Amino acid sequence: MNAPVDAALLGDLLHAADADCITQHVVGAAIPNAEGRVALLHRTADDYLGGLWELPSGGVDAGETLTEALHREVAEETGLTVTTIGAYLGHFDYLSKGGKKTRQFNFTAQVTHENGTVKLTERDAHLWADRTEQEQVSGAVRSVLATWREKSHDRSVHRHGTPSRCADGEGISLESLRPVRARVTGPASGIDPDRTGVERRRNGLHTSATGRTVTQALAFFRSTVISMA
Repeated sequence: MNAPVDAALLGDLLHAADADCITQHVVGAAIPNAEGRVALLHRTADDYLGGLWELPSGGVDAGETLTEALHREVAEETGLTVTTIGAYLGHFDYLSKGGKKTRQFNFTAQVTHENGTVKLTERDAHLWADRTEQEQVSGAVRSVLATWREKSHDRSVHRHGTPSRCADGEGISLESLRPVRARVTGPASGIDPDRTGVERRRNGLHTSATGRTVTQALAFFRSTVISMA
């Protein structure tokens, strides 16, 4: 997840944007802290899309690569320094204030002093958002954050491995092979004895509704488990 972004991928993203007649490029960063919270910034009320919580993001200048723009925008908007750009998290499109068809490319990013003081220059508030607080963002950004959580989970599983469910016989129980007692104890169970008799014959248990049924049934299934071992 923290490997350098592949240059070929960046080229493909730009070519695809050109094919879709995108005229303005924006980059966004999902910046987690040690507790798994993500940095969000709040747009001022008089700004375009005012009042919106969003990822640190901004436009790509002429001559800049996507990664160069991400480093610059995060520093300008938060005062934090990006040390590593990780996974690509997808994009979304929207119309800019000037009516330009805009595409925001989103990446994970690690920064220095991620729990330190954020210095805002263009937004009026910031938040290290937990899972619930992340719901304040737009639907497009929620999708980006869902992808980030998925990739973070995949990295964790890859690093630690998935515990085996077969250790010490976990997931295997005799109870799953035993007949339900209530179905073979006759009228006391509240089940029609004639019906249970049919069910016993159907299951190969040709016994009457007496105490012998339970003992013989358990013996039968225990012998089956032993033979399967």
